[in-house]
Amino acid sequence: MKKFLIVLGLCLILGISTNAQSPSEAKPSFDCAKASTKVEKLICSDKSGELQKLDRLYSKLYFSILKSIPKDTEEGKETRKQMQKFAKNFKDYRDNMRCFLLALND
Repeated sequence: MKKFLIVLGLCLILGISTNAQSPSEAKPSFDCAKASTKVEKLICSDKSGELQKLDRLYSKLYFSILKSIPKDTEEGKETRKQMQKFAKNFKDYRDNMRCFLLALND
C-alpha cells in the first residue's frame, strides 16, 4: 500500500507539469456553483487555476486507479477500502495545497 501511495504521489507531481491550462480553462472536479465547504470555495476562488487543476487531476487519477482494482477479491476489497480512506484524508487536507503552491512560487 505504501508503494501505491508513493506512485500516486509521483503521478500527481508529474501530472501538474503536463496538465498545463490557462486559469480561465481550469475547472475542478465538482460544480463550483454548488461549492459548500470552505475548501471547495477556496479551490473555486483560486485565480491562478492551480488548485482547480490539481483537484481535477487527483479526481482523474483516483477514479482511473479505482476502476483497475478488482471488486471480487479480498485484496481488491481491502485496497478499495484503503483508497477510500486515502481520498477522505486527501479531501480533509487539500486546503494545505494552497499553502504549498504559494510557498513554491515564492
